Amino acid sequence: MLRQSACKAGPVKELLGIEIVLRCGARCDLFKGNGKFVWIERAAFADFRSWRGDFVPRFHFSPVVIKCRLNVSSLVGEKRPGEIEMQRDPRLSEEVQTYIDALDLERRIDEKDLSTEERQESDKARAIVEIIVSEVIKSRESLGSGNLPAIESLVAREPELMEHFLDEHYTRQVTGAVSGYVRRTMQLSNMSTSRTASKITNTYLLEATRTYILGLPQACVAVCRAALEQGLKENLGYQGSDERISLRKLIAEAETKGLIDGVAREIASDIACAGNKVLHAGPADFDQARDILYKVRGLLQAIYSGPMH
Repeated sequence: MLRQSACKAGPVKELLGIEIVLRCGARCDLFKGNGKFVWIERAAFADFRSWRGDFVPRFHFSPVVIKCRLNVSSLVGEKRPGEIEMQRDPRLSEEVQTYIDALDLERRIDEKDLSTEERQESDKARAIVEIIVSEVIKSRESLGSGNLPAIESLVAREPELMEHFLDEHYTRQVTGAVSGYVRRTMQLSNMSTSRTASKITNTYLLEATRTYILGLPQACVAVCRAALEQGLKENLGYQGSDERISLRKLIAEAETKGLIDGVAREIASDIACAGNKVLHAGPADFDQARDILYKVRGLLQAIYSGPMH
């Protein structure tokens, strides 16, 4: 049996003296009450009631239809490629997105019963919450003088409430980005080598790859440069020592000792220049980050597939 979502009222809270009503109706996330906040606890994800196609995550689902291109000549004797439809179970991110869409739909249905004035108040409340969340994130991600003291006062006074708002913001953001993470991961090749890199080198390479997957081009290029430097230091015997040596000298020594050839030296120089530019001159775009990541992965794979110098 699937239970209907439950709501639990908590203590009355104030928010900048503004009445806020979210997701009206006796359901989840209700904020209401005479110019003040009343906290309503959201139902658990698994308790979301079954509707909209009997959907409950990991319990009810509608198969996703995908199209596959393939040569069907071996099946029906034709010589031209054909297209067939296949079904697959929805991915977890798609189920989460469906759950989010269902919550939004439920709110819109609830709002149909409201008066025009009440709908306007509801829209205003959501806009205020979006502004609060945006300002909180902006004030922590960048320098600036435009921070609003009232919002910081709210953060200090009601940390649990702000955590709720931020949790929803990031959940929606990340859920929408998952397909991009998957696509970029699948675009990368396996990096099998005859030798295993040190933990230090692999840590830098791992973070360079993850920042690319997560869509952070500046971090990707900068860490690619660091991964190259550590890979060369490890293979030339400098990793872990106190000796300071520039990346330019490491690249030159690597060519002199036969660790890399002239072509690889040019690739290493491109990686170093791109990293220096990001760190000291200007940002890189996503295409540049992908190009630099591919170069450092290929170069280190070649180095670790050869003998130690």
